[in-house]
Amino acid sequence: MQDKKLNVLIFGIGSLSSSIIEKLNQSSNIGNVFTISSGQNHLLKRINIGSGKEIRNIDCKNIIREKNIDFAIMFGEAYAYSGLNDYYRKIIPVIGVTQKWFLLESSKIFGKNFMIENGIKTPDFQIIKSEKDIKTAIKNFGLPIVIKNDNLKAGFGTFICEDFRSCRKIINQILKKEKLPCIAEKFIKGEEITQTYLWDTNNLIALNPVRDYKKLKEGNKGINTGSLGCYTPVELTQKQQEILNKYNKQMEIIFETVKPDFTGIFCTNILFSEDNIYTLEFNMRPGIPEFQTLLENMDIDILDFFYKIAKKEAKDIEIKYKHVKSGCVVIVHKDYYKQVQNKFKTISLKNFYSIKQKEVKIYLNSDYIDYDYKTNHPTDKVLCNLINTDKNPFKNIYRYLKEINTKDLYYRKDIGD
Repeated sequence: MQDKKLNVLIFGIGSLSSSIIEKLNQSSNIGNVFTISSGQNHLLKRINIGSGKEIRNIDCKNIIREKNIDFAIMFGEAYAYSGLNDYYRKIIPVIGVTQKWFLLESSKIFGKNFMIENGIKTPDFQIIKSEKDIKTAIKNFGLPIVIKNDNLKAGFGTFICEDFRSCRKIINQILKKEKLPCIAEKFIKGEEITQTYLWDTNNLIALNPVRDYKKLKEGNKGINTGSLGCYTPVELTQKQQEILNKYNKQMEIIFETVKPDFTGIFCTNILFSEDNIYTLEFNMRPGIPEFQTLLENMDIDILDFFYKIAKKEAKDIEIKYKHVKSGCVVIVHKDYYKQVQNKFKTISLKNFYSIKQKEVKIYLNSDYIDYDYKTNHPTDKVLCNLINTDKNPFKNIYRYLKEINTKDLYYRKDIGD
């Protein structure tokens, strides 16, 4: 990397951006970290330019030049979905997917068709446009069966239905509310992991896989919520590692052939089932707890890491990992599922900061962080992620949580088991 100080612009300040900012500020070559955010997170060392609502694109274009910003990190789904990433790519190197390729995530049907066209093994599926279609799907795939929204649903768009009655209920809700088709997918039992990749328009590089827990309740039961915890490295059998290596090579060949026009970080949710590996879906940005956990486990200069992706030099990145495990437990309000469907409740994080702790890192998962001015402690809307790197990271995390008043909070107590 060059000797000059590098200035970085980050759009949005959620939990993932907070951990990235922390890591960037540890680099000896970092200049200034600028953000475009409505957040009031005073815990972060950064210069906030303002919110996206306050600053017009043309103003931000001028700011980028005035501040000599070297590259931007744009991981928010709204930036990709709206095409904002594409706009800024004309001004500055951007780490973030383009609108066209975000369809791999934002449309399950588009993603499935891409997999089929490129020989990526995925569970059989059928497009559902009416109640009649689900009867055919059940006849073809049996029960239980997986129903998925075609579009983005904040991690809550996947349902495993045990009978026709529950299938009909979910499908009618989706077709009525979304006014779009959904998909029915054959249910396959297996071990699910997240595989993260770097892509710089020429080179695809696989990072260590992450084991994540997407169900709301212990024992991997309840609704699918998106990750409630994860860890890396993952203990794979020799056979599984061979299958994963073959899969990563296949993905490398596909991307180097298709050549998507973005520089970024994305992941696939994959399932080991017997001697097969199935791709369940693409997520065209880093998974939040999954990538945070990877960042904690990688023994590298994060600024150099991102700069080389932005400059299309990913092949020159040397990635080393720590010889211990990194783990994450996600803390949510006890009414988390209801909140996502309706209105978010604010939870106090006073107790998280009242206990002295060194091992466990706390990342708030909200763009806007309020303060209880009586106690001078932050509050967050729904989530925060607790991350630790150690021989047994979850022992430290759960020991810490036992000291905290968690009356209004919920977290899975079996992460890492």
